[in-house]
Amino acid sequence: MAGLIYGINEIRRYAAHYARVKDIFRGFNDPDCRTNGGMAKPAVSRFVDYLYLFFVMGMQTSNYHLFRFDTMDRKRFKEYMDDPHAPLLRPRLWSTLWKKSTFILVHDKYLFHCLCEHHGLPCPRCYGVVRRNALPEAKAFLKDLMQKHRMETLVLKPVWGLMGKGIHFISLSDVDALERLIEHDDVDDEYSDYLVQEHIKQHSELERMNPHSVNSIRIVTFLDPEGRVEFIAAMLRTSSSASPVDNFSAGGMVAGIDLDTGVLKKEGVIKSPKIRVLTRHPLTGTTLMGFRVPYWEEIKETAARGQKIFHYIKSIGWDFAVTPAGPVIIEANQEWGTAGLQAANGGLLTEKNRKLFARYGLKFYG
Repeated sequence: MAGLIYGINEIRRYAAHYARVKDIFRGFNDPDCRTNGGMAKPAVSRFVDYLYLFFVMGMQTSNYHLFRFDTMDRKRFKEYMDDPHAPLLRPRLWSTLWKKSTFILVHDKYLFHCLCEHHGLPCPRCYGVVRRNALPEAKAFLKDLMQKHRMETLVLKPVWGLMGKGIHFISLSDVDALERLIEHDDVDDEYSDYLVQEHIKQHSELERMNPHSVNSIRIVTFLDPEGRVEFIAAMLRTSSSASPVDNFSAGGMVAGIDLDTGVLKKEGVIKSPKIRVLTRHPLTGTTLMGFRVPYWEEIKETAARGQKIFHYIKSIGWDFAVTPAGPVIIEANQEWGTAGLQAANGGLLTEKNRKLFARYGLKFYG
């Protein structure tokens, strides 16, 4: 019976993968990000690349240009990991590294905040939760809070939000217009709470990168079966404009971080509205190469401690802000994403990382 169920699930996985064949060539003619509009490979080579990725490697092709496959030898594609949502990969990750029963521990931001506070992990101060369907009471609470503590700005974030959606930086003058500010948020009405947090004052070095956003660090931890914590990859995320949101999918820029030194790699990448590779921040002109993330060792130590506390989840993507006094955990993610990390660092499937994944039976092409 177990074998039959496994076989049915395998058929479902492959059916879901091949159902996306209609989108295989979406973005085929997008310009290469290195050649100012020209294509690094001829159309025939790119055509074969797309077929190879989808039918031979079983990967989605949506990140072909982002990962610079259009400038890369096809043999190197095996260095790259597919998106965690991909039909052929997602069930394998959820059966090994993650469990559905543990998802709530990090996805519910209020629960996660409470657990961090309980275990002494540094996090932004939380002032409570407001309900979207009780805005009059919410506005009165926010006004009183800001006036009492003389705060210029508060952060509202959906308790069940994803990818930076629905995060608002609220000034006292914004409170009366709260309905207008949140009316288009993609938030499930059943879980429409907003966490109310302090607006973090970031370290002066990160202010130098971009003073308009809280520039965050994502670092991915991995807990091996013996309880040792390793690091998979890390990146700096910063808004590429005066927007306060640094999320990569919302037009932010990512830059890889050397795990040993905390120093940025020489190039940053912007995905939207078009892919760009930069050596300086597009707004402030700050040079990426040589930029050192403050409190790097403290970030790694805190992430490792957090991974051991949340040990039911075998790999976690931690988002940190860095204040003048040290790092604070903004949130944690199970499905920590591969697009930004690999755009910033190159392929995640290094020899070291392959060995780590193999500890839980995860093997990849090549």
